[in-house]
Amino acid sequence: MRTRLPAALVLATGIAAATPAAAADDAQGFYGQIAGGGNYQRDQNLGGASGTLDFDEGGLGAVSLGYAFASGWRPELEYAFRRNDAERSGTEEASAGMANLWYGFRAPSFAPRLRPYLGAGAGTTNVKMDQVVDAAGATRDDEDTVFAYQAGAGLDYAAARRLVLSLGYRYLETERAHFDGTPGSDDLLAPSPGTPPVDARYRSDGVLASLRYAFGGRGERAPMAAAPAPQPAEAAAFETVVLRPVNFQVDRADLTEPSRATLDEIAQRLASHEDAKVLIEGYADATGSPDYNEQLGQRRAQAVRDYLARQGVDPANLEVASRGESNPVADNETTEGRARNRRAEVNPREQPANVKIVIEPPTEASVDAAQDEGGPER
Repeated sequence: MRTRLPAALVLATGIAAATPAAAADDAQGFYGQIAGGGNYQRDQNLGGASGTLDFDEGGLGAVSLGYAFASGWRPELEYAFRRNDAERSGTEEASAGMANLWYGFRAPSFAPRLRPYLGAGAGTTNVKMDQVVDAAGATRDDEDTVFAYQAGAGLDYAAARRLVLSLGYRYLETERAHFDGTPGSDDLLAPSPGTPPVDARYRSDGVLASLRYAFGGRGERAPMAAAPAPQPAEAAAFETVVLRPVNFQVDRADLTEPSRATLDEIAQRLASHEDAKVLIEGYADATGSPDYNEQLGQRRAQAVRDYLARQGVDPANLEVASRGESNPVADNETTEGRARNRRAEVNPREQPANVKIVIEPPTEASVDAAQDEGGPER
């Protein structure tokens, strides 16, 4: 592999890391993706007198269809085309059809638009030599389709609710492909030995930039109920923004599906009002120690803050605080009561003049999902 590849990968990663971090999330649901970049084909050992083939830097292009889950997993079908010139003469091409599985890690709180990922894939690749001249001076013009696998990693940047830009690395390797030789001549006056067949693996490293667009899924937010029409006597129309608490399972700070649904609605409203500021307060039930519950409340408030930021709410408008086991809203002696107390509240700090903020109870789905009790909050 050429020494220019690591430098290119470091540069690509640096550009992504330096991208200004605001707030958006990986677009979820079905998506399409296009990608392009550089392909660095490794030396190819043909064996015997045919020797080793060296290649110049080439190109890589890919299209794919997949589905992005909220958990971070992304199964995907991909077609990729690679082409490199051989240093002596000719070109070698690889057309790969792959089934991939990627995993996107949680975005860091200091950069909610950035999400590293890694994964692997397997499939078949058609490797084609086009007028390639080997070390023995023989010209090879043949192709073979073989099993292939790849591994990769990269960094996603959520540019918008449905649009994700990405910089990544791919390593592709195939089983040995068979390339036929040419028969020799048995002419008594001018005999020739012909060109023997060879077997060789295709291996390459690729650096690529991609653009992914989600067609729907969670990228399509369900609108909240419209605000009631103003009465004629009102001087101005008010928009109603509903804020609800979300609930957590025992000793957990990750969000349940019903909680994410609630926060999606809240985020949609807050993101459209840049001057609306809220305080997110995290709570615990009374089964753990006060000190631990204080820490747990902070983690729960931070989890809500990070999720709202990833959905498009300005992080500068989101303040967090922990209230520990204080201010219970239900009886800590019952399972449902403890589930209601394990919560994070989103309360207004500043609101636009034409916005009316209404605080409502959590959804029953949020409370039900939080009643999975595996033990006390430690």
